[in-house]
Amino acid sequence: MEQSKIVGTIIFSLVYLIIGISIIIFTPHHLTDSEYANYLTLTMCYFIVAGLFLLSYIATNMNLFEPIIFVTFLYLMIFSIIPIINIIKGDTLFFGKDIMGGAKKATWIFVTSYIAFLVGYYFKKNTPKMKENIDKKSIGRISYDESKITLISLIFWIIFFLLSLIDLIISGKNILYILTIGTLGDIDSSRKIDAPTGFVSMFGYSMIPIWMYIFAYSKNSFLKKVLYVLTLIVFIVIGFRFVIVILIMAPIIYYYIKNKKTPNIILLIFLGVIMMFMIGLIGFMRGDVRYGNETQWDSFNFDFVMDAVIGNFNLYQPFYGMVEVIPDQLGYSFGAQIFVYTIIMFIPRAIWPNKPYSNLDEVLAKSVTPYASDAGIAFPNIGEFYLEFGIVGCIVFMFFFGKLCGWAKILYQGKNTSVHSLIAYSIFLPSLMQLIIRGYTPSNFYLMVFLLLPIIIIESLTKKGGDYREHSRKSN
Repeated sequence: MEQSKIVGTIIFSLVYLIIGISIIIFTPHHLTDSEYANYLTLTMCYFIVAGLFLLSYIATNMNLFEPIIFVTFLYLMIFSIIPIINIIKGDTLFFGKDIMGGAKKATWIFVTSYIAFLVGYYFKKNTPKMKENIDKKSIGRISYDESKITLISLIFWIIFFLLSLIDLIISGKNILYILTIGTLGDIDSSRKIDAPTGFVSMFGYSMIPIWMYIFAYSKNSFLKKVLYVLTLIVFIVIGFRFVIVILIMAPIIYYYIKNKKTPNIILLIFLGVIMMFMIGLIGFMRGDVRYGNETQWDSFNFDFVMDAVIGNFNLYQPFYGMVEVIPDQLGYSFGAQIFVYTIIMFIPRAIWPNKPYSNLDEVLAKSVTPYASDAGIAFPNIGEFYLEFGIVGCIVFMFFFGKLCGWAKILYQGKNTSVHSLIAYSIFLPSLMQLIIRGYTPSNFYLMVFLLLPIIIIESLTKKGGDYREHSRKSN
């Protein structure tokens, strides 16, 4: 074992033990028998899941940018750490309802599902090997024209940016209002916010991969910065925090995996603080910007930021409620949401005004309260798997989710690694936050389509073909 791996294992083991011992030490002393059983279950969940992750680290050549690290962190926060913190704080109500009755069942479903995820993640015939050098201009047998990629990307970016502006204008905002993030300009509140052309906003997602090509190939730093700021402005006005997370993280991930570097701990902490601040900031101002209200900045503080961040991990609560009512009060959906509504969702209401809605409102109303349904509360992807096919669905879908994440490593570790695959992976990795925390496949499927399809299109449009090595010799 290399010295760096030995040091990493020691540090990882110490962190694992310190967190585990802290959980035990901070066990509240005035819990009821039921509350103590929940706390004990969540503690066992931590030791099992984090322990399996530690063993995975020891047994494999785990890279910092592997999906399993990000995925495990998110799941531990959702299904162990945050629930434990909430019990310690005595904050176990969700929209005024005590949903902790489903804690034990939901937690063991998660633990079993996570094991299935690990099996899927590592269950493959060939492990991709890291490529030694990544040439920006070409990889393998295909060569690319830098100037052509930049031009095509710029044209696509302009098209998608204009489509996003059209969607925002239809919702009642004028250009000045959009470009100044609500500081100047006007908004017509009488116009329908949820216009039947809302599907057009999906094209806005494609600005991220398109900008990534400009970031990777353009030599004009001013152009990169201007387009980045305009892209960021559009997403701030729309109010999609998860897209902003992807926009911030993608170029950083791309830089490190392309150059085979690893950020130091100070930079990781700094990036974490920045991400927390952005999540809190967008959460604070998005409602006011979306509906034209004046933002009361004096209410924005550290507590709000922390509540906004933790709120993303509190979504275990509707899952707790769900396992108590399904299948006793509500039946399984048997694929209606993952398969049927995914197909239906892409059809615009302008074409199909009476397009049916998902049954999520009924599920949330039963699992928590009708108000939770009206507030648009979501649940983790495991919740969606359980809604569709119960415990078996969680195990099976988590296995395939693990295979998907394991396969994704090939994008930056495989022998055919290219700038295109690096861009795809740089976008895929931060997208996992949305896929895990808000398990709604009809929306998430099209999110990934509009994030990744432009990469396939640009790659196909800009291939020059032939053997690059032969091409290089002839040009010299």
